[in-house]
Amino acid sequence: PEAMKGYENVVYRVDADGKLIEVIYSDKDLGEDGAVEAYRIRKAVGADDISGDYYDYSEVNEETNADGAAVTLKGNDGKVFVATWVSGEYTYAIDVDLAGLGLTAEEVMNLVNATR
Repeated sequence: PEAMKGYENVVYRVDADGKLIEVIYSDKDLGEDGAVEAYRIRKAVGADDISGDYYDYSEVNEETNADGAAVTLKGNDGKVFVATWVSGEYTYAIDVDLAGLGLTAEEVMNLVNATR
């Protein structure tokens, strides 16, 4: 998505190899004091987990996105913080921080289905 409600500041990054892109949504410019990074969406060639999130979550579930790909959702207490999936030759990840509040599975799946 071009912007997220309440998090209209967007940063686009490409890794040095040009094989991974990420979009970061925040409430202020990331360099400003108190800026909250709400979402980080990544896409890369391959099938590895590119989320960069290696926490152990108490809940790991699988959903199916609009394209029929299996999406792994990880979180705690009914809230999702990470979604990962593979579609074709690409791997994707969405990290949700929202100041540690997470999102519902439905909200995350809406983001997943908006990501191409």
